[in-house]
Formats: sequence, structure tokens, C-alpha cells
Amino acid sequence: AVVSTQSTGEVDKRNLGETRHYCPVTLHEKQVLWPGDQEIGARYREKIYLFSSAENKTKFMDNPDLYAPSQTPIKPPPIRLCILGPKSSGKTVQGRKLAQKLGIFHISFHKFLEEIIIPSQSPQPESDCV
Repeated sequence: AVVSTQSTGEVDKRNLGETRHYCPVTLHEKQVLWPGDQEIGARYREKIYLFSSAENKTKFMDNPDLYAPSQTPIKPPPIRLCILGPKSSGKTVQGRKLAQKLGIFHISFHKFLEEIIIPSQSPQPESDCV
């Protein structure tokens, strides 16, 4: 049975569920590690689970086995990297090398913005610069 908890302070970290201090619903639905709020918790199988919102707590309480499976370990979220640096410092080259080595996608933020922004702008008349 799932029991709603009302936290009065620090949560005993030894009693946290498989997702530790992260919201199990957000991890399952969005594959993102989002910290849970210590004020929004529930006890299930003698472990405490923290949630990012009251709505996520309700989802968990409706179907706890979906978000806290007992037979299989919880799958971690996919790797996400953001490489920052000054212009021409090799961010793109290193990002592509890492993506190839790790078997993940490489997204160029600059090209991504161009794809989003350029189509939304109205056509500008061409001008000659002298």
C-alpha cells in the first residue's frame, strides 16, 4: 500500500526509494532527473519517494509499480552534454568526437537555432553593401 507522507524537515536518506531524491514520475515519463520536493512524499514498500509536484505524487499513488518497479532496476536517463567555450575553440569538433565515441546524437545548437529562427522571420529584401 502507498502511504502519503507529510515531511517535517530532513528526509532520512537511508529510507529513500530507488530514485533517491529525484522524482520517479518525471524520470519515467520524461527521462529527466528532477529533484523531488521534501514536502511532497509518499511511502511505498518501506521506502520514501519524493515528487516534483502534487500531480506527480497522485500519478505515483495511482500506479506505484509503474514508477517503482520491484523486478527490474530503474533505467537511468540518456546522456546529455553541453560543451561551452569561446568561438573557434573546438566545441563542435569535440562534440562530434564524443557523440561518435559514446554512440549518442550530436546537436549543433547554432544550427538548431537557425532552423527555428530563420523560417519564422519574414523575408527581408536583399541589399547590396558597398
